[in-house]
Amino acid sequence: MSKKEKLTERVLSIPNDLKWSEFTTFMGHYGYVVLDKKGGSSHCKFYNIDSDTLINSCKPHNPKIVQRHIIEQTVDKLKESGDL
Repeated sequence: MSKKEKLTERVLSIPNDLKWSEFTTFMGHYGYVVLDKKGGSSHCKFYNIDSDTLINSCKPHNPKIVQRHIIEQTVDKLKESGDL
């Protein structure tokens, strides 16, 4: 099983301890990049140029663990857009 497959399996299990770095790597595997944000806001956007899909997210504060509802919403949006 490849690293991409392992990470995808982990994200799809909606873990309680998913790090932001793992989350951004996962999104990158599916062609999403973080759009530059301005200011000190924790809100960020992931964009996929191939599917022209924009996914809003919220960067976690301390600890750098992504909240479960953010993971669930992102997975749902990826499935909706056909990227996952």
